[in-house]
Amino acid sequence: MCPTLVLHRAGKLTPVQHGRYLVENITAARDVELERVDHAPVAGDTDAIVDEIRAFPTGVLERPGPDRVLATVLFTDIVGSTERAATLGPKGWRQAKRKLTNKRYA
Repeated sequence: MCPTLVLHRAGKLTPVQHGRYLVENITAARDVELERVDHAPVAGDTDAIVDEIRAFPTGVLERPGPDRVLATVLFTDIVGSTERAATLGPKGWRQAKRKLTNKRYA
């Protein structure tokens, strides 16, 4: 006896009775009929399919946390800064940036 997940949708391509037949004839089969008529697993509500597959081995549905982060990058460009940095050199440019920063946030 092997636990079996029969996951299907009601659609025209494969009648829902086929999935029900499998459940009736496989010992320990779990029947999950999803709503919607999209038969292809990559169409429609794919989250429902993934949720059922994740929950099947453990019996618990645990959704992972988001794997995306919204970040903002601020870029400022001072007109003529490249030429000014070349003229002042590294040390002079650092001092000029410090003066600018101190004026704005002091």
